[in-house]
Amino acid sequence: MRKGDRITGRNGVNYIVLETVGRGGQAKVWKVRDETSKKLYACKDYRHDPKNVRANIEQLIEIGAIKDRNGNVLDSVVMPITLVDGQGDSFGYVMELVDLKDYTTLKKAWLNPGKYPTPFAICNIVKNFALFFERLHLGHGLCYKDVNEGNIFFNPKSGD
Repeated sequence: MRKGDRITGRNGVNYIVLETVGRGGQAKVWKVRDETSKKLYACKDYRHDPKNVRANIEQLIEIGAIKDRNGNVLDSVVMPITLVDGQGDSFGYVMELVDLKDYTTLKKAWLNPGKYPTPFAICNIVKNFALFFERLHLGHGLCYKDVNEGNIFFNPKSGD
């Protein structure tokens, strides 16, 4: 995937690749724009399929939104919307684009005392995680496998 590329999600929506917004050990994250609605999204682009991640993402897309026991959508987690097929075993998925300017990661918080969450925020982070994992694991029988200190984003003041 490169800047200016046109990609099509399995949902039939065409996106234009705009710019890189992040990168990790297995993938790059790009800002993309829906050609029709002009809405901005993020697209995580894997160079290959590590440990059958594609199958797990397909299951998450089938589920759609994760809901609590009362049927309310848990909006604290960004879920994949559609897959984007690449060359060979490369692939990506489109998700909502979140403005992360007021957010940090666990890794950065541990290294920078100024980014460390308040006690209230820590409780909110733990509550959000517990609700998500309870619904995903017990409610849908799936196991989320990409938890690490570099991809857990939160607001250090609120815990959102």
